[in-house]
Amino acid sequence: MKNILLLFAVLIAIGGCKRKQELRTLESNEIIANGPETCYNGVLDGDEFFIDCGGGCTPCNFPVAPCNPTLNTIKMGTASYSTFPNPGSSYTFSGSYTSGFAYNLVVQGFDLTKIYKIVNDPGSSVSYGQAKMYLSSSGFSFADIRILSGDVYITKVGTVYYATICNAIGKYNSLSTTFTFEAKLTY
Repeated sequence: MKNILLLFAVLIAIGGCKRKQELRTLESNEIIANGPETCYNGVLDGDEFFIDCGGGCTPCNFPVAPCNPTLNTIKMGTASYSTFPNPGSSYTFSGSYTSGFAYNLVVQGFDLTKIYKIVNDPGSSVSYGQAKMYLSSSGFSFADIRILSGDVYITKVGTVYYATICNAIGKYNSLSTTFTFEAKLTY
């Protein structure tokens, strides 16, 4: 019986020590922050991957590419080709692969939160959120390739942009046969 009374007294003592919490409204200058101050300033700084997210801040909600091709590689059907990037112009990944062939991927804006849809557009421009890709030969127009459809995922590490192309379908100009296409290109 003494043990039960002692246990009861200990429980009352512990329960009585519990501090009562009171809710209050924050003052206009108070901020509840979960990370460094740079995570709340609307600027890409510190170790952030994008503005105010990634690194020491909350994770960024970027779409993740469902494929993982080798960096600086174009895979057409079962064949893989190494790529050699050239400095691109605004929103263009360009370069060459094998001898005499060039690639050109145009996206409208580098938005890391979007999945760009490749459009089969022979025109020279694409709308925001779209992309187009064309591969050309310097000597043989029948070897030119148009990517008809697919998804482009843009990522950035430091100052380097990467374009990962997944679920794409390509077609040689001279043939009606289509083939699968994947690539991971640098800007």
